[in-house]
Amino acid sequence: MKTWLMILVLTLVNLRLCLGKDAPEDYLRKGREYILQGSFEQAKIELGYVPRASRDYGPARLLSEVAKDAIDRKIQTDTAVLLCRGIDSGYNDQWDNALVLFDKAVSLEPDYPKAYAMRGNVYAYKGDYDRAIADYDRAIELNPANAGFYNDRGITYFDKNNLNQAIADLSRAIEMDPVYQAAYFNRADAYISSGKYDQAIADYSALISMDGENNDAVFSRGMVLCYHKSRYDEAIADFSRVLEKSPQDTEAYYNRGVAYAAKRLYDQALADFNMVVIINPQGPLAYFARADVYEKTGRLKEAADDYRFFIRNAASADFGLIQRAQERIKSLEKSS
Repeated sequence: MKTWLMILVLTLVNLRLCLGKDAPEDYLRKGREYILQGSFEQAKIELGYVPRASRDYGPARLLSEVAKDAIDRKIQTDTAVLLCRGIDSGYNDQWDNALVLFDKAVSLEPDYPKAYAMRGNVYAYKGDYDRAIADYDRAIELNPANAGFYNDRGITYFDKNNLNQAIADLSRAIEMDPVYQAAYFNRADAYISSGKYDQAIADYSALISMDGENNDAVFSRGMVLCYHKSRYDEAIADFSRVLEKSPQDTEAYYNRGVAYAAKRLYDQALADFNMVVIINPQGPLAYFARADVYEKTGRLKEAADDYRFFIRNAASADFGLIQRAQERIKSLEKSS
């Protein structure tokens, strides 16, 4: 009887974990509700089901830390509730309300570092980078062993275009927490902005080594390989890997098509641009790219048709490409 009971319990646990991966926002919501009720142990359990790869992992991680600190009596229940409400407000883009709540939390617990870090996040979002950095500085002063504080300050330095300091802070976060995936992504962004493409590729590769299912890292590495290093075969391999898991990913098809075209593998490029058009018939950029390939392969009428479609549907931000398409149509008309 005990054996069957144990099997049933393990089955339910495994099922719940699987469900958690499918609906992380449900576990985030339950975790918030438990914190507001003062049920911190249950909140921590629920929040633990939110996977790292989920968009909800960031707020879940913060809420889980709040719940743990409340369990360990590092903060009062009232402070935990204020922080939870502040995180919830930020998650719903109610930043002014979040700032008020975090101000109250700082007043209640002036030696609690995470309250400063959370308020710093709001200042950073509102573009008040100096105040954000001041709050991160205070958080680090109170707890220099928290990798998240360095990550957040690094992002803020990046937003201020202080790339060297951003990389230094993000590197420190990674040293402290070698599996801190967000810090790798953020440092890769800073490396790209600094023109350090090999280092960015190394960061994406590290992420892929940690989690082979991380399509964002695979796609991002492919983009750097394609557009910054002209390593087209490796880029094609990365975009193909993304498509194995996400066969409707138009960005992967489009960028693989660009890489094929750069290698003059025009049949493969056309196949990819055609897939983009099939999946998203109104997306104009694939028509421009396909027109260019049609032109290179002598299919001039089809090229002109695609350029015209692009001009009719392109956004105003694509003004330079619109001009280019108009020029190409005139050239094609002269040669026909």
